[in-house]
Amino acid sequence: MRFRFHVQHKLHQTVYKKIEEVDVADFKVPVDSWVAAALGRAAAASSLQPLEISIVSKYRKVLCALANSAEWLRCASISPEELTVESLVDAIRCIDAYVSTLDNSTAAGKSQTSYHLRRLLVDFAKYYEVPRVSRLRVIYRTPHVSRSPGRKMISDWASSGSDVPYPIGATSFNSPSELREKIAAKISGTLGEIKIAAMREINDIEEIYHRYERLFGSSEVSMDIVERLLEGLANRKQPSNAKKFTEWIHSLPINVLAAAYWKISQDALRGELEGLSQFRCLRAPEIIEYIKEKCLRGCRIDLFAEFVGNRIIDQRGMLGCLIILQIHTGWNVNSVLEMDADGIQKNNNGGYFIQGYKSRTAEDTPFVEVLASDSEAIRVIQILLSRLNAMKVLGWVSSSEKRLWLNSRWARTGKSHPFVGWGTLLSMFCKRHGLVQFSSEQLRVEVLASHGIVAGGLEAARHVAGHASINTTAIYLDQLLLQRLNSSYALEFERRLEKSVRYRMGQVQEMNSESDLLYAIGDGTSCADPFNPPEPAFIEHGVCSGAGCHRGEGCSHRRILIDRTRMEEAFRTKRFYDECWRDLLSSNKEYFLKIHIPAMLVNTALIGIIENGAYRHIAKAVRKEVYEGR
Repeated sequence: MRFRFHVQHKLHQTVYKKIEEVDVADFKVPVDSWVAAALGRAAAASSLQPLEISIVSKYRKVLCALANSAEWLRCASISPEELTVESLVDAIRCIDAYVSTLDNSTAAGKSQTSYHLRRLLVDFAKYYEVPRVSRLRVIYRTPHVSRSPGRKMISDWASSGSDVPYPIGATSFNSPSELREKIAAKISGTLGEIKIAAMREINDIEEIYHRYERLFGSSEVSMDIVERLLEGLANRKQPSNAKKFTEWIHSLPINVLAAAYWKISQDALRGELEGLSQFRCLRAPEIIEYIKEKCLRGCRIDLFAEFVGNRIIDQRGMLGCLIILQIHTGWNVNSVLEMDADGIQKNNNGGYFIQGYKSRTAEDTPFVEVLASDSEAIRVIQILLSRLNAMKVLGWVSSSEKRLWLNSRWARTGKSHPFVGWGTLLSMFCKRHGLVQFSSEQLRVEVLASHGIVAGGLEAARHVAGHASINTTAIYLDQLLLQRLNSSYALEFERRLEKSVRYRMGQVQEMNSESDLLYAIGDGTSCADPFNPPEPAFIEHGVCSGAGCHRGEGCSHRRILIDRTRMEEAFRTKRFYDECWRDLLSSNKEYFLKIHIPAMLVNTALIGIIENGAYRHIAKAVRKEVYEGR
């Protein structure tokens, strides 16, 4: 029995579809088994929603490999009527056991393989209403869970030229509000630098156009030369005329020929010429050298295309447009690239409403307003529309074309293909402008973070991201902001605590009233006067209870003088909390939050200071003694 899967593969904004056949006989399971039925159901569903080609490849690879497993065949060969949740679990265990043997796969690759095979089987079990299948997550947990390290932000890098030079997870502060202000300034500054660089790309190509105009605009070109050039271009396919025309072309001074071609391209752009949309420019290398000599900085990758198709900017300039729109909208980069001319509508105030398309969910993005005051975004939209219109006037694309991101070089030859290779171009952009390397996804992350911390919080970020659920946005912001806020809080706490730490690791020669008359608290810290605490309420049985040692900024009597004994106390306290914090929390939650949490924070920070301090070699030996139980 063969099943036909409808599959697709997306490459460079183009979706390729085909049929993949899967033969059940290769898997050695009966055609009336529940696994065969699961494959048949998935194949039928793919006719409505095609699968990624890699998913079907995973089906084939794993099921073929399991065909030699007796345990797998035992649970996979039963009929759908005999299927139980226990059999389902046994089947999934076999899959996970095989996936674990894939030494050439990364943890993320193993997780993906396991997920797609589990989903194939579990979806069928749910469809067939197998009893207790809803309890599957309680009954069995897959070992192949890929935990994301979290999205990286561009602001995670230090920047010496920024008002906030530190990474946002290492920002010093005096108050929570100051921390938020500094992080907001860091993110805004990062996006501002990128926006300036993107506009510089666009301005550079505009400058080239102005240089062309200054070079050729004032040139006096004989109409006889222009008319003969037009006639020759139109009749070059006739052998009798080609030789004479080529000889005449080579007899012209290069500046005259270049000016004539320029006039023809400008007339064509204004729609005054027809039938010359894809003409071949003879002596093009000489013209390019002439332009380089006269225009100085006019040497670019698409120099000649810019010359014959004025105002049709190349991909380098288009990348600047892409970055500006992504910063303004906060869309996924593919949603920006899917935006076409129909997705741009004028408003009544000199601006626009723009809309992209989310190909992953087959939905339109929310409309985003571009105000008249958003000068960069307004300029980019006008460039995109005028570029598409110019290609229509020149006859490079059909009058019904709506796509905005077409490759002008291909269009000039009559082929309508979109630009590709944005990632490579973005890497070159970062190098050219001295920016840290970042991806389009990281740029979107930065924009969402700016809305989350500056422009209205969670709901504002959700609207920008276009997430259907606010929970999805909350996950983004937890990864983006909360982790970095917590990092800054922890680092600042450790900085302040470190100022109070003193070491005494050698032999003491004489008594020191300040350092030696201290009483060990038992967690690596000491007390200067346990019989007279700052608050009399702390006295229990004639001595301080230690309830206020680590609250807030810490007790005024607290001292941190580290010798080997105090170091051992700190590690033993750490081990105690590592092993017992759950019991402490469950036995008395209020006391845990009031007393133990502050103590744990101080202990964690103190351990960090010791392990990174001048005596970290001693700390390493002490940790080993404590955790090995010696």
